[in-house]
Amino acid sequence: MAREHVLVVTGGKSEPVELLRQDRALRISAITEPGHRHLYPDLDHVTTVDDIGDLKQVRTAALGIIAAHGPVDAVVAPSERSLPTGGYLRSYLGLPGLPFDTANLLCNKYAMKARLRAHGIPVAAGALAPTAAELPGAALATGLPAVVKPAFGNGTAFTHRVDERAELTGAPLLASLAQAPGPFVVEECLDVTDEYHCDALVVGGSIVFSSVSRYFQPVLRSLGEIFGSHTVADGTPEAAAVRELNERTVAAVGLRDGVTHMEVLRTADGRFLVGEIAGRPGGGGVPHVLAHKYGIDTRGLFLASALGRPLDHRVDVADGVHYWCVLPVRHGTVAEVSTADDFRDLPGVLHVEMAVAPGDTVTGTLYSTSMAGLIVGRADRADEIPGLLDRIRRRFTIRIEDGAGRPTAETARA
Repeated sequence: MAREHVLVVTGGKSEPVELLRQDRALRISAITEPGHRHLYPDLDHVTTVDDIGDLKQVRTAALGIIAAHGPVDAVVAPSERSLPTGGYLRSYLGLPGLPFDTANLLCNKYAMKARLRAHGIPVAAGALAPTAAELPGAALATGLPAVVKPAFGNGTAFTHRVDERAELTGAPLLASLAQAPGPFVVEECLDVTDEYHCDALVVGGSIVFSSVSRYFQPVLRSLGEIFGSHTVADGTPEAAAVRELNERTVAAVGLRDGVTHMEVLRTADGRFLVGEIAGRPGGGGVPHVLAHKYGIDTRGLFLASALGRPLDHRVDVADGVHYWCVLPVRHGTVAEVSTADDFRDLPGVLHVEMAVAPGDTVTGTLYSTSMAGLIVGRADRADEIPGLLDRIRRRFTIRIEDGAGRPTAETARA
């Protein structure tokens, strides 16, 4: 029996490829970028393009793979930047799975918000800036302060709060946005008191599983600090409000099958608004928490959806409140950092992994979930979480030096 030919379009997100390689029934080809080629040494075939978000480049590469290696049975696009490209290839090649129009709504923040507004779903007011030069004009529609971010992007990368009009044409903002793909979205800056995420599984257009979690503090205030979330008990008013928005949002974007991760903001005046929704598993420790709390494997379900396989949504709910937190990291060379053993004896800790070790050099874009390490645990009640985080904070140590060996930060406790 011939092996199924799967085409993966991905950047530096190698974990899904490793999971696919465990399935001996699959023959895997990949399209990636030159800087990530080394991550995929053992695949059947790898082609590189300048940008996995470039539809024409990726289409040409895919047709080349088909010509050389035979028809493709499924497309897997696990990264935020490749999700619309994967949808485009499915639509172009007539393959099952997430089509381009839905994939675009799940990644293009401007199109997403326009669709949600059209369906009466509360979101922040916003405007499109095709290039950075149009930021001042777009800000006229929202007023200041405002939040500026790429229309395509994730993990708060290249996201900025702007308070003064002069900042929109200032060198710091423009230098940052020059590293990001346009267009850009300018949104009103809401007075956010709490931020939540809702992680769900959609089968046949219906949500068959969802979980609500609350971030320790709103994401934009967490940069450079310990960052994470904990589960919110079912039956609470906040869980009900978030789930209701999730139901309406999934229906509005027209998703039939797949995994979603949605951000919801609560403002000082008590409103709940949708931040954005993604057609992928949540980042950081979200998949770990969902596995421990509910027995749900969102990463496996995401791949099963792309491969057209059944989506098993049996749930086994564990007691307690589950949380995850990432330990912050900075650019430079790691001179000293805590080890996993520094945290394993803390009450309720279920999983610890360190992402950096002495001698590692941290470069590239830092996201909200960029980490020195990850800790996953449980508590009996939500009000125990702050104390647990404080104990983690006191134990975490990291010292970073720049490339010349000079310290860029003293030994820092997050």
